Amino acid sequence: MRAEFAILVIPGIFLLSFIVAYVFFVLALYRCVERIRPENRGMEPALVWLNLIPSFNLGWTFYSVTQLTDGIKRELGSEAGDGGWGLGLAHAILLVASFTPGFGHLISLAFFVVWILYWIKIAEFSRRMETARLPQS
Repeated sequence: MRAEFAILVIPGIFLLSFIVAYVFFVLALYRCVERIRPENRGMEPALVWLNLIPSFNLGWTFYSVTQLTDGIKRELGSEAGDGGWGLGLAHAILLVASFTPGFGHLISLAFFVVWILYWIKIAEFSRRMETARLPQS
C-alpha cells in the first residue's frame, strides 16, 4: 500500500512544484514586458499568461520569446546584447523537444537548466529596465 501511495504522491508533488514554479516564471515574463515602454512592446503584458495553456504554449512560447526579445532590444538598445534570444529560443525548442518519445526525460533535464538560465536573464533585464526608470538623485 505504501509503495503505491509513493508512486502516485511523489510524481504529483514534482508536477505541482513545477506548475507553481512555471507560474512564477510567467509572472517574471509579465513584469519584464510591463517594464518595457508601450511604444517598444511587441505584445501586451497580459498575453504572456497564455504560456500556461497546455499544448497551446508549445507554439506561443516561440511568439513570446520573439516579442519579448524585440521589446528588450528596443528598450535597452545595444546594452541588451541579444536580448535573451539565444536562451529564449533554446528554452522554446527544448520545451517542445521534451515531448519526444524515448528522449523526452533526458531533454527535460536540459530544458530545466536552460529554463532557469532564461528566467534569470529575463529577471536581470527587468531589473535593468526598472533601475533605468528610477529618478537619479
